[in-house]
Amino acid sequence: MKTTTKKNAKADAPKAAKAAPKAVAKPAAKPAPAPKAPAKKAVKKPVVQSTLPIAEAPAKKAVSPEERYQMIQVRAYYKALSHGFTGDSIQFWLEAEKEIDELFS
Repeated sequence: MKTTTKKNAKADAPKAAKAAPKAVAKPAAKPAPAPKAPAKKAVKKPVVQSTLPIAEAPAKKAVSPEERYQMIQVRAYYKALSHGFTGDSIQFWLEAEKEIDELFS
């Protein structure tokens, strides 16, 4: 009886190997790539001083004293902002006043 189990075991082994060949899965086809957007151009950050707003002077238009004062006030604020609000506020005002006066002269 022992010999029959050995024969059956030997006989079953090749059948098991032949009976279950593994199928090789082929990779799925990749979908077509989406069209690419055009590359963005690199934009350089402007210098802080160039980003400060300066009102453009109209062609020899007279400005009221109130308008002039407000323009100087806004310009002095942006000068102080660019310096982190540290420094001499009077100096910022005088520089702003000079720049605004140059615009309208």
